[in-house]
Amino acid sequence: MENRKNIKVFIVDDSPMCRFLYKRHLMNLGFSNIYLFESGEQCLNNIHIMPEIVLLDFDAPPRNGLEVLKEIKQMYPQIHLLMISSQQDINVVIEAIRFGVSGYIMKDDHQLEMMSYATEKILNENKFLFVG
Repeated sequence: MENRKNIKVFIVDDSPMCRFLYKRHLMNLGFSNIYLFESGEQCLNNIHIMPEIVLLDFDAPPRNGLEVLKEIKQMYPQIHLLMISSQQDINVVIEAIRFGVSGYIMKDDHQLEMMSYATEKILNENKFLFVG
């Protein structure tokens, strides 16, 4: 397995608290090359940095996460995207799968645990995960 310190991770969430919480959690997991963005636009403007993993909030205005997911996957299909959302609409999950998301994590009391699980699975198996 690749050293986690060398893996670039983008966190995209409009909530400063979520960005801070996710960054701290990933640092506790051994990741240190972490970039924070409050919008999908900021993420897309920096995608040339070529992260291995993008944690993408569905609601990161001005564009929704599905639009950002689709654009990233068209440019760089090898990037793993984990959608993190409070959206409980199954159609959103289906669309995310259709666009190539590596996993879908529900924002709830278990989201950090599921984030740990999802990143580990990406690093080890590169399979789709629905973590809800």
